[in-house]
Amino acid sequence: MSTRLISVDESHIERANRMLHGLSGAAPKALSRALNRSLENARSNAVKKVREEYTVRARDVRQTIRLTRSKPNQLEGEVRSTGRSLPLSAFSVAPKTVNGKRRSPIRVSVRKGSKQGMNRAFVARVGGSVRVFERVGGRRLPIRQLFGPSVPQMIGNKTVVDFVSIEARKTMDVRLDHEIKRILDGADFK
Repeated sequence: MSTRLISVDESHIERANRMLHGLSGAAPKALSRALNRSLENARSNAVKKVREEYTVRARDVRQTIRLTRSKPNQLEGEVRSTGRSLPLSAFSVAPKTVNGKRRSPIRVSVRKGSKQGMNRAFVARVGGSVRVFERVGGRRLPIRQLFGPSVPQMIGNKTVVDFVSIEARKTMDVRLDHEIKRILDGADFK
């Protein structure tokens, strides 16, 4: 995922400088804290929205997301998702039990609300976990494991990006006001 979701713009900097003009170093501190909170919010919302769109576990999404936090002397941060395609067994597969005599097709749902039958697919236990395979030729072998989309592809979905971006901007505005108020009240400025 390499889409710019939130950034500190001129209006944020101007507002922080105007409100904290008498305190040296206070504006960058407030901006950095607000940006970090909006980055955390973006990560949480990305996991939430991907789970609304796809039948994947939150753990599988969250473990691919890394945050680079902002500092007062460097007002930029990043939410980055990297990873490979997930095995099809990470999504909704029915039935998940291994049965060599099964004649009904395996049904897979990658996106919520769309279950698809796969005639040539079967499930097998490999290394302690159940995986979905498909025969390549007409004989028993060779077989290949089936995969779904990667987490960065799911996060890059337009509906996910739009939702996360809007929520991150809202959080940035609210948190900047909160951090400015904290500094002005003298609660947290060192």
